[in-house]
Amino acid sequence: MVNFVPPKPFFMKSPFLLVISLFILTNISPLNAQNSSPWDGSQFRKGQFFISWGYNRAQYSPSDIHLWGPGYDFTLYDVLSSDRPENFATRTYLNPAHLAIPQYNFKMGYYLTEKISVSILDDHMKYVMRNWQAVRMTGNIDTTASEIYAGHYQDSIMVLSRQFLYFEHTNGLNLVGVEIDFLDSLWASRKHKIRLNMEMGLGAGLLVPRSDVAVFDKQGANIFHVAGFGLSGHLGLRFDLGKHFFFRFSMKAGYIGLPDIYTYADRSHGASQHFMFIQEYGQLGYCFRIKGIPRSASGKNK
Repeated sequence: MVNFVPPKPFFMKSPFLLVISLFILTNISPLNAQNSSPWDGSQFRKGQFFISWGYNRAQYSPSDIHLWGPGYDFTLYDVLSSDRPENFATRTYLNPAHLAIPQYNFKMGYYLTEKISVSILDDHMKYVMRNWQAVRMTGNIDTTASEIYAGHYQDSIMVLSRQFLYFEHTNGLNLVGVEIDFLDSLWASRKHKIRLNMEMGLGAGLLVPRSDVAVFDKQGANIFHVAGFGLSGHLGLRFDLGKHFFFRFSMKAGYIGLPDIYTYADRSHGASQHFMFIQEYGQLGYCFRIKGIPRSASGKNK
C-alpha cells in the first residue's frame, strides 16, 4: 500500500482558494437562485466544441520502485519525488515552438448538453526522483550487473546517488485520456458578459512516459512507451468571457499505475511503480461551433 504524504499542495499554501472551494460546494443552489435568468450563458453550449491550453504544478506520494534486469532485481521503498516546472521565460511560454516544453495541459471537447461535456486530454506532468535520499531496499545485485553495489539486501538502507540510480519521467509523465465534466453556473454579471461557473469531472487514460533512467550509471533507452494507466477527479472554477473565451483553474487528484516502465531497449530490463498525485492547473480556452451541427432549441437566444 502506498502512503500518501506528498509535499504541501498549492491549495494548502493558498487559503483563499480553499475557502472559495468550500464556499462553492456549500452554496451552489443559493447562488444559482439569486442569479436566475432566461439566458445565463449556458443555453448556447450544447453542440459546441472547445479547446484549451495551460500549465500545471504537481505533487506525488512516496512510491515503491521495483527494478529488474540481468543480474539484478530489487525494490526501493517510499521513494520521494518532485515535479520540474520550467522557469518562466517569454521565449518558452510565449513561443509556439516551445509551448510543449513546460508542464502543460491540453484539452479538447464537445458539449453533449448545456452542462455536460466529454473531452480528450494530454496532461504533461514531470516526475523527478530526488537523488541523495536514503531509502529502504530489498533485493539482489550480482557482480555481473555491478561490482560496486553487488550484494543481497534485506531492508537495507541505500542512498540514491546518481551512480546507483537516476530515475525520471521528464519528457514526460504523459496522461493521455478522456474526461467527462459537469458545469454549473454560480454567478453572472448583469448582462451575462462575465460568468463564474463550477466545473467538476472524472477522467481515465493511458500513461505514455518518456522515462530517463540510468541503473548503475548506464544510460537507458529514453523513448516513449505505454507504461500504465491513470484515474483522476477534478474540481475547479471557470470564468466565461462572452460566448467564446474562458479561463479555468482546477485541482486534480488521482492514481497512476506504471507496471511496465521502459528502462532499456533490451526488454529483459524494466521497472514498475504506482503512486497518487495532486495537480493544480490553469487553462485559457475557446468555444466554437462547427457549421452543419445544429444547436438545440434551447440554444437559441431569447
